Amino acid sequence: MHCVTPETRTTTHYFWGVARNFAVDDPSVTDYVVDAVTRVFTQDIQAAEAIEHIIAAWEPSYPEELNIPVDGGPLQSRRIIERMIAAEDSGQVNRNDSPRPDEAVRRAAAASRDRNDCRG
Repeated sequence: MHCVTPETRTTTHYFWGVARNFAVDDPSVTDYVVDAVTRVFTQDIQAAEAIEHIIAAWEPSYPEELNIPVDGGPLQSRRIIERMIAAEDSGQVNRNDSPRPDEAVRRAAAASRDRNDCRG
């Protein structure tokens, strides 16, 4: 399991965990799995950072995003966030002291609205 959550416009927290039901008492298996997963996620982080540099070069205008069927879940998440922001902005939601979404989240929600939805 892994979870990626934005911290700022250019930084992200990357949480992960692994479960297994075999060799649970063997620390060498734990060490192997942790090492293997860490190497793979390190490659993911390097790829994401390289993509971030490419995207940053396009600011402030970004190329059109291409959405494919596998993007359905993230696109739905963007729509949910967009509705939450709209409800909060219209006063339909009590604003407790929780932090406001970062401007990047607002831009992502707006971008998903403006781009072609993927309805695969």
